[in-house]
Amino acid sequence: VQKLVQTQQKGEHLRQLRANVEETIGQRQYDEALTFIDQALKISPQDTELKKQRELVLQEQQRRAEVKKRVNLAQAAESSGDLKLAYEHVNKALGLDPTDTQARIVKANIEQEIEEQEKRRQVHDLLDAARGDMEARRFTAAQEAIKRAEALPPEWPGVQSMKSAAAGCHEQAVARRRRVSQDVARSDASDEATGTRDGETLWRLLQVHRA
Repeated sequence: VQKLVQTQQKGEHLRQLRANVEETIGQRQYDEALTFIDQALKISPQDTELKKQRELVLQEQQRRAEVKKRVNLAQAAESSGDLKLAYEHVNKALGLDPTDTQARIVKANIEQEIEEQEKRRQVHDLLDAARGDMEARRFTAAQEAIKRAEALPPEWPGVQSMKSAAAGCHEQAVARRRRVSQDVARSDASDEATGTRDGETLWRLLQVHRA
């Protein structure tokens, strides 16, 4: 009778351990699951299902460890500014487990940084183009490039100063053309009176064309 009672108790304990195994695996608590499996195997060493579960849990532990390793490498690469490498690592992590919350958060952060980096590059290129246009006295083109740069957040520190410089140069150029045009008009009136057009007047006309 005592032996029967012990057998029943072992059977009940084994059923409870199996339930614990299923619960902990479902909650991804693989260390706890492995502990329960090993306890169950002491009661039923030849249990094929338990052995299979143990093998699967060990594989899952290895997979989880690799996911964690890849996420850590992604974060380290992100911190060092190597976004391309960070993106590769986090994608490998999600390839192993597409549902991993930490990996998905890290990927979203990296994608946002890549997007902002690309915008900064575009702003930098537009400001370089605006600077070249200003040097070539193409102020309208420079202002257009700066306007496009302004539309790209986050705001680049040099955009506003470049905008002010371009506007100032444009105003100076307009004022200069106006003065030269007025001088030429007065000279034309004088030439009409005398019937002549001297070299200085021709030079001013050329300046109007170049301005």
